[in-house]
Amino acid sequence: MKSKFILIILLLTVCFNTFSQVDSCRLRITLLTCSPGEELYAAWGHTAIRVTDSMAGTDMVYNYGTFDDTDPLFLANFTKGLMRYSLSSYPFEEFVREYTFYKRGIIEQDLDLECADKNRIYAALKQNDRDENRFYNYY
Repeated sequence: MKSKFILIILLLTVCFNTFSQVDSCRLRITLLTCSPGEELYAAWGHTAIRVTDSMAGTDMVYNYGTFDDTDPLFLANFTKGLMRYSLSSYPFEEFVREYTFYKRGIIEQDLDLECADKNRIYAALKQNDRDENRFYNYY
């Protein structure tokens, strides 16, 4: 009887530890690092943030490296470091499709964050993605 009790306690302890290690947060935040491309602006690679929200069923990429390459002064401003960038967001599958088309690799790294930190980052990304907040100067 005593050995059965010890076995039950041991099993409960193992089960509790296993369940406590599961991340119950609905958000997953990863860093996407892309290999360099052939264009001058892509020569050093690129990084973006991916947020997967299992509750909302969304899988979005937040890209702080968006610019208007149709601007006639684009190349001059780029070489001088006087760029106006913006944050753009779009579904992960579009991001993968674009980088696959240009034959650029993508490495994804999970960010080991507490759920509260994930929520703060996600809220900040959504706030920065508003029309009035998405543009910034990159010097």
